[in-house]
Amino acid sequence: MAMASNPSCMENLPLNKSSDSPIDRSGFNIGTSNKEGTLEILEYDECLQLLKSSIIGRVGITINALPVILPVNYLYIKGRILFRTDPGTKLDAALMHCVVAFEVDGIDYEKEEGWSVLAIGHAEVVEDASLEREAIDRGMRPWSGGMKSHTISITPKLLSGRKIVHETSPASRL
Repeated sequence: MAMASNPSCMENLPLNKSSDSPIDRSGFNIGTSNKEGTLEILEYDECLQLLKSSIIGRVGITINALPVILPVNYLYIKGRILFRTDPGTKLDAALMHCVVAFEVDGIDYEKEEGWSVLAIGHAEVVEDASLEREAIDRGMRPWSGGMKSHTISITPKLLSGRKIVHETSPASRL
């Protein structure tokens, strides 16, 4: 696995950077079920809807061969996950066009149900001022405060998701 601090970080996953459309890889997972609930694999369109519906996610990057997962608030606009950052780990990964993971989820603690969507793609610094302005106009701002003077983009190339659900009929709980 390549490191974020290493210019060869693009080699850690063979993604076609020039491809405009994500690849639906959700079919490689097999759902399981038990008395407690059912693990279902989400279709591509449902993954995309869930990704669009949230504003808090986590970006996974590699620092010195160690995985690091950092929370960010984001927007999904024009096929891209966008978030703001200051100089540091996330910006370094974007400047090197590293492959990163981005995860978002929803949890219902009472029902013990939830979903999770994973997007994988190259991180890039947004240089399109109109896209950056649109994101800011639509409310993208860092919750942590500060300038966060750089906008980072992740265009998902791989998108998959899962959800845990419980049957609603009493007979299914026998």
